[in-house]
Amino acid sequence: MSNTVLTKNTYKYLKIIYKEYINKLNNNSKQPNYFDNIHFNKISKKFNDFIANNARNSLVDIGFLKPYTDGAFLLNDTGIVYIETHCFGYLFKKWIIQHIVSVIALFISLLSFLLSVTSVLVGLQK
Repeated sequence: MSNTVLTKNTYKYLKIIYKEYINKLNNNSKQPNYFDNIHFNKISKKFNDFIANNARNSLVDIGFLKPYTDGAFLLNDTGIVYIETHCFGYLFKKWIIQHIVSVIALFISLLSFLLSVTSVLVGLQK
């Protein structure tokens, strides 16, 4: 899974699925990883049917989605892990959380530097 590479459209499609999954989690859905075909097609309007079907088939082939005969599908844990470990926003938040003390220290250092430069410039003008 770590060396799985998705096309741009397939990655975008997976991100839409994941975003809806998170919305369902936040709304305390009983099955947040289950998607019925009719409801999800309304959500994924930005894709034409051909691209959506290709993306869905690719995600099924690599095991990120489990298809049902009625067109519905289930987002598997492997798909969730993939998007969470490859999505820039997730990686950035994770980095910030791990390095928050360093970021705060850097901000304070920059602020004190700017204050000292300002005081020197004000002192030169007198």
